[in-house]
Amino acid sequence: KDLHAVSNIAIRNKLPTTALRFQLILDEESFGEELIGDGIVIATPLGSTGYFYSIAKRGFNKGLGLAFNNLTKDHDHFNYDDNKTLTFSLNQGEGVIIADNNPEGIPLKAGDIVTITKIADLAKVISLH
Repeated sequence: KDLHAVSNIAIRNKLPTTALRFQLILDEESFGEELIGDGIVIATPLGSTGYFYSIAKRGFNKGLGLAFNNLTKDHDHFNYDDNKTLTFSLNQGEGVIIADNNPEGIPLKAGDIVTITKIADLAKVISLH
């Protein structure tokens, strides 16, 4: 399934009473250890002042931002080149992937793999004054 976002994509636990166990790979570089927590947020510069900011306490203006949502071990939130591919592998738990403010999420179960990449489509932003 495909899910498109302008501001951010969040992968999070379906139930707030259970954590996700997952692994991340950015291009070919693995984060190594299994991560445990509520999930992650991947934001564009447009979305950097919303959900990403509420976790990372900072915004950014280029690339993509990766924020870790309530992990059991501290990990620094960071920005990365938007031409890189992020792969999320769910090892344990039930999750959901959501985009922007779309109420329709995609359910995830253990064994599912999500690939997040920039697409070539452009979004038009309209400003009303």
